[in-house]
Amino acid sequence: MYGLTRGRINRATYWVCLVVIAAIFAAIIAFTDRRVPYGEIVLIVLCVPRLHDVGRSGWWVGGVLIAEIVIVVAAMASLPQDQALMVVGLFSLFILVGLVVLGALPGQPGPNRFGPPPAPGLSFGRPAEGPEKQF
Repeated sequence: MYGLTRGRINRATYWVCLVVIAAIFAAIIAFTDRRVPYGEIVLIVLCVPRLHDVGRSGWWVGGVLIAEIVIVVAAMASLPQDQALMVVGLFSLFILVGLVVLGALPGQPGPNRFGPPPAPGLSFGRPAEGPEKQF
């Protein structure tokens, strides 16, 4: 998994991947009675290179994941079920807002500690080519 979370991806690549992932998960849920157990892992793999593009460490995702676990366990242990589900839903809304903000932030224009800037358009981690490599 380390190789999947290295490098940088730009906003266009992030949004295309996020929409495709959401469509696949929605289709799985709509056409089967199964839940998707790997949804958070897929989002982590998508968010880490995007965080790298804005100059942040991928460990920010780990902090959100730990907060989610703590909030879900605390809510389920201490609140009635309907209130606990409301707390979990509000935290899910917080995560959704975070995904939108992450997709709206511009990446750092030049190289940073995570590598060179990604190519414009759908780059899928491909670095931008210098003027000498464009032709």
